[in-house]
Amino acid sequence: MFENYASLAAVGTFLGACQYGNARFGFHTHVAFVALVLFDYSITFGREIDLFWTRRLSGSSVLFLSSRYISLL
Repeated sequence: MFENYASLAAVGTFLGACQYGNARFGFHTHVAFVALVLFDYSITFGREIDLFWTRRLSGSSVLFLSSRYISLL
């Protein structure tokens, strides 16, 4: 398949670059996801305080708060 070691090295370099590109894509996707979650929490936190933290604890508020903050773990 490979006539010489130079073409084999070129294929190895290409595959290494693809893995590096995939790692960078995964990192940037993670950073974008964290930024989106932090943005969502920051713009809705005021309403959350008014609607859930200042009232008596009920089943629906426990369900909301657990579903909202379990993702941070």
